Amino acid sequence: MRASGMLPWLLVVPLLAACGGGGSGANDAVGGDDPGRVDPGTTPDPGPVTDLGPLDPEPWDPGSTADVPAAPALLVPGARTIATASAPLSTLQEDELALVPAAPALPLPVAEGDVGNLAPIKAFLHDAGFGVTQALLTDGVAAMPALPTTDRFEDAYELLKESLGGDHIRVTSDSVLHLYHLFFDQLLKNAEVRYFVADVDAMSKAMVQASGGQAAALTGDLREAAVRNRAFYAVAAAILDPAWTVPDDVKADVDATLALMEAHAGFGPNPIFVRGCPQACLACDPGVQRLCNEQGFYCGCEDFSQYVPRGHYTQSEDLKRYFKAMMWLGRIPFRIASDIETLQAVLATVLMTHLELSVDGASASLADRWVRLYRVTGFFVGAADDLTFSEYEEAIRGALGEADVTVLEDPTALAALKDELRKLRAPAILSGLLSVYQDLTKETQGFRFMGQRFTPDGYLMGQTVSPYVKIDTTTPAYDGLRQMCGVQATDACDDIDLDAVNCVCVNGLDFGPYGPCRLLSRGLDVMSILGSAQADAILAADERYCGFRGVIDDLKAEFAGYTTTDWTRNAYWSWLHALKPLLAPTGDGWPTFTTTLKWRLKQLGTALASWTQLRHDTILYVKQPYTPGTETSIPPPFGGYVEPVPALFHRLAFLTAFTKDGLDALGVLPAEVVPAMNRTQALLEALRDIAIAEVEGRALTQAQQDVIENFPDTYAAIVKDLAKIFTEPPEDPSVPTSAEVAGDGLRASLVADVHTDGNTLTVLEEAVGNLDWVLVLHKAPGGAISASIGPVFTYYEFPHPMSDRLTDEAWRLMLNGDSPPERPWWTTDLYR
Repeated sequence: MRASGMLPWLLVVPLLAACGGGGSGANDAVGGDDPGRVDPGTTPDPGPVTDLGPLDPEPWDPGSTADVPAAPALLVPGARTIATASAPLSTLQEDELALVPAAPALPLPVAEGDVGNLAPIKAFLHDAGFGVTQALLTDGVAAMPALPTTDRFEDAYELLKESLGGDHIRVTSDSVLHLYHLFFDQLLKNAEVRYFVADVDAMSKAMVQASGGQAAALTGDLREAAVRNRAFYAVAAAILDPAWTVPDDVKADVDATLALMEAHAGFGPNPIFVRGCPQACLACDPGVQRLCNEQGFYCGCEDFSQYVPRGHYTQSEDLKRYFKAMMWLGRIPFRIASDIETLQAVLATVLMTHLELSVDGASASLADRWVRLYRVTGFFVGAADDLTFSEYEEAIRGALGEADVTVLEDPTALAALKDELRKLRAPAILSGLLSVYQDLTKETQGFRFMGQRFTPDGYLMGQTVSPYVKIDTTTPAYDGLRQMCGVQATDACDDIDLDAVNCVCVNGLDFGPYGPCRLLSRGLDVMSILGSAQADAILAADERYCGFRGVIDDLKAEFAGYTTTDWTRNAYWSWLHALKPLLAPTGDGWPTFTTTLKWRLKQLGTALASWTQLRHDTILYVKQPYTPGTETSIPPPFGGYVEPVPALFHRLAFLTAFTKDGLDALGVLPAEVVPAMNRTQALLEALRDIAIAEVEGRALTQAQQDVIENFPDTYAAIVKDLAKIFTEPPEDPSVPTSAEVAGDGLRASLVADVHTDGNTLTVLEEAVGNLDWVLVLHKAPGGAISASIGPVFTYYEFPHPMSDRLTDEAWRLMLNGDSPPERPWWTTDLYR
């Protein structure tokens, strides 16, 4: 089932899930003995479901579309084409950065009296209560919670400047990464609010009306396909416009779907896509669905827990509605394997070549508005993992020739079209219910209306779990379970077949997602592939899972082939590319503190937290991986300092310019944000030059010292300018528009679920908490030793019930409550 490789321009990944039960317990440690909660003496259920008995389709009524006149003209492709290919949105290219490390070495430990500016920092931190000074002097790096508690970088820097002045300030990579997150998130939200909410509403309503016209002109399976499409688009229209009247012929299915979305309980039959299905095929169990598929019944199961608005989509009612509608339009597949779903895809594609819209008083073709939405979101996140209208169009025109869609009533003609569609690219991420015994491409290839996007992290997270990674072969607690499933202590990884893996996983679900089977990935998997040796060292504990190291090594080899051009083709990939310098090893000539374990842990936490912000900002568009379903006295010297990662600042400066350039080309760049982006680019370039000077052992100029000293004020001014694009008028028109930022967009604390395991009914939550302080010692070219202090991210990762996918608001209540989750165990060394 594993994809054999990726093309650099095609980012796709398989999302596999199971609806079957299992324990909700979780063990989020990386390895170690997992507490068992099942009796290993119970009888195993090693194999797949083998028989459902006779499957008789239920009768279905395609309903009446009497409110819509028949539209035979909509049964043949129109003159309009659907083209998504275009010239690059930005012509900017990242320049290579060259430097020769020659920073003065700083032998550790250091005597307190040798650090010229330590006393004010010690007083500011009330060090008698924390003992952070000794850790700093011993290791050159120390960290502690920022007090008073805050999750706003500009507030933390303001406090430092007020308390210590500007010459103790440390410019952290965390702070500038957070700044780019603010631009990215708010620019995406701005495009959604200004353009996409109205566009998707108009597109959905137009497709409802036109699908009704097609249905009225058709009979049999084609009519059923048109009615299903009418209901499918009516769901989105009803979400976006609660005052809109749902057509009577599809109202029952639409209402049932909306109720499931509101309950968001997890996997359930999709009312529109199970019409006519045998009763036995309505069970959202991977084994049942496999057997139904084998007999030609494709009865859609959907994970309705995905419809909880998250990310920035909680900040207004319009955004909440947009989130749910786009999640629906982006997740529901039209699979080539299913005849009826293929007919749905044909009818929808034909409509795309005809329809005109009127949005906010302007007229535009539906295809043009769809392409704009696809291209803008593609610039932020990347290409769809699934096939698009433009790819289906050519095959459909070829199949129909001069005829209309009724030619597909002939099974031979439909089969020929499906054969042509099979020649198109396959998905790499499975986003739905699939058994471990099924073929990803065969069962899931197809198109989605606005398909969620392939991302490299989503792809690799889908590969680092069962069954690609096999069972835990070492933990004594699972001995009985392994023996029952026919796995011997002497078995090599290659000797453990899929039936044995499935048996162990099915019977070990109560051990949680990190029990005998690795059912959820970890953020560390992503960091390992991006080049973190520290992540690899921590993940060594997961080598208890047979085959894990081989999977990681194969993925590393696969990603090693990507060039800078590959990594900078859209903003999402460029953000990941910017994180890699944080994870790169340092050595001779680099500042001494950068070679310590504590610093590697700090940088790993920074990269994970920034990645969490990336996933948070794109949660609606990124295709989330699912695990395959098992069946069943001297004046102190200047102490200000810039974190010595010049490549990070260099790449963020490029990414800022790249984002501005690309959005301007798309016509969705707000003019009022341009000064803030220009100012940010200039700041990042100045910080890059300072970091190069530090690494190369050159003294800072007065102008460079001023940049550091004024960083809190510069940072706050940029944030204030940025806030202009996401202030919103109050809901009550009688209340004056507030200058306050809408929602909590400036806060660093946030959460995003990034991986789903339908076996244990859990998701992997990645979260950023309140800020910490980090302190480091550094030596100037003249020999003076100084300390600097700055705010940094805190990072959390934990399994959580999929029926309760966390919003930012819920996460902040948990974080600041009486029992916040523990941070990953490997972070503790940073605070010793």
